[in-house]
Formats: sequence, C-alpha cells, structure tokens
Amino acid sequence: MTGSRFNIFVIYLKNMKIMRRLFLLICVVYLSGISGFAQYPPSIGTPADDTLFINSGQNFLLIPDVDDNDGLVQEITFNVTSSNTGILEIDSVAYTTGHTFAIIHVTEKGVMGSVTVSVGATDPDGSANASFDVFVGPYDNPGINFEIHDIVFWQQVVPLDANPAFAMIAENGEAPYDEIDLPSLNLSVYSDCQTSPPCTGTDFFTALFKGYVIPPATGDYYFYMSSGDQCSIGLSSDEDFDNAAVILHSSDGIGTSSGEKEWRSVQQSLEAGKVYAIYGTHWNIHTLIGGIFWEGPG
Repeated sequence: MTGSRFNIFVIYLKNMKIMRRLFLLICVVYLSGISGFAQYPPSIGTPADDTLFINSGQNFLLIPDVDDNDGLVQEITFNVTSSNTGILEIDSVAYTTGHTFAIIHVTEKGVMGSVTVSVGATDPDGSANASFDVFVGPYDNPGINFEIHDIVFWQQVVPLDANPAFAMIAENGEAPYDEIDLPSLNLSVYSDCQTSPPCTGTDFFTALFKGYVIPPATGDYYFYMSSGDQCSIGLSSDEDFDNAAVILHSSDGIGTSSGEKEWRSVQQSLEAGKVYAIYGTHWNIHTLIGGIFWEGPG
C-alpha cells in the first residue's frame, strides 16, 4: 500500500508539472498575441495634389485612409508642415480616434504659388509619413463676363458696379448678340431710338466685358476691342478693378485703330502668372458688334 501511495503521489506531481507547463505555455501564447496588437505602426494615404483659390482665406485639406493597423483603438497624433508659410499656413489638424480621415485647417495668404505639405502620423507603435503639393492660384473659368446695361451710349459710363439688365459668360470674348433676345430686355434707352433710321428698337445701350487675364509669359501685350461704335479698355496692375487704368479709349485718342471697327490698346508689359483685372466697354448706338481680345508672347 505504501508503494502504491508513493506511485500515485509521483504521478500526481508529474501531472501537476505538466499542467503548470501547459498553463505557462498558454499564458505565453496569449501574451504574445496581445503584444502582437502593439507591433504595427499607423498608416495614412497620400492626399492628392490640390488647388486653392487665391484670396479665399481659410480652407481645409484631407488626409485619407488613416489606420492604426491594430485590433485595439489607439490615439494618433499628427504633425503637418508647409514648405512655404508665406503662401500657405497650417492652422491645425482635427482627428477623431478611430476615424479614417483627418482634416488639415489651413490659411492661404493671398500669394500665388506652390507648396509641399508634409504629414506625419504617430501612435505608440510607430509613425507614417506622406506629402503632397498644393497650388494657390486664381479661379479659372474660361471666358469673360458680358453684361448689358440700361445706360444711354452718349454718357460713356463704365458700369463696373452697376446692376446689369442682362449678364452671361462670353466664352470666346465676343459679345453673343445672336443668343440674346434684346427686345425682351425692355431697356429705357430703347425709347430714344424708335423711328429715325437706322434705329432697330434695341439701340443706345451700354455693354461691358469684365474679367481677369493671366499672362502665360512675361512680355509685352496688346489688347483689342471690336465695336460698332465708341469703346474703351481698362487694365489693372493687379486683381483689383479699382486700380484699373485706361489703356484704350477710341473717342479720347488712347490707343489706335487697327482695322474696320477694331481698336488696339497701348502696349502693356505684363508678368507671367500674375492676375490682372480687365474691363472693356462699348457704347452701342446701332451696330451690334462687340468683343475683347489680346495678343502677346506664349
């Protein structure tokens, strides 16, 4: 009996050792699994290059595909810099833990140009980096604003701040009179020319072109106005119409006639990539011709 008890006791101890080893093995495997969750750094997508409009002020950019790559939710912090804070300044980064994107709040400084935005994302397991380019430039909408104003031609008003009776985009810089139902405008100036030839019943109004030009190359440029009657062009030194100077005025002798019902401005030296405000006015009497054009290097 004593030997049997001893054998049973030995077997019990051996089983205890085996169980302890199994327990330790299970703990090691389990802890290894837990530590596996904490071995993967975050990842972020590379944002697409972007464009912001000059003088638009505060804007935002997106960081896509944010992921901590762990089974556990971990806090991610962001460090974002601009290569030129004189063009684009980073204000802050907004991110909610667990979301797949972050928002970069920025302010463009009213200066045209390109910057590189560098992004760093960090969590307890490591970091990820990406970069992309942002271009700050003018709003690009091909064509020029064309307006008709209820202002009689002989006043030779340039109605930059007046409310037009009609407005549209002239895509090629030419007044689209064949697309406009002039009689339906019922302008008061029409009443001044109803019976005496060659009145058409839609005469005597003021037409205005207004927009911006961005020279493709630095150099000398000329601006042209086609008009059935008197006309003028004003060009600003920047994007502000208040700074415009008259570079063509057919009745004041500024600029020259360059052909049948066409006038050319005095020469203008312009800088590539800079935004210039421009307007052109023609004071219609009887002939529905109007357009504004330019020529130069590039």
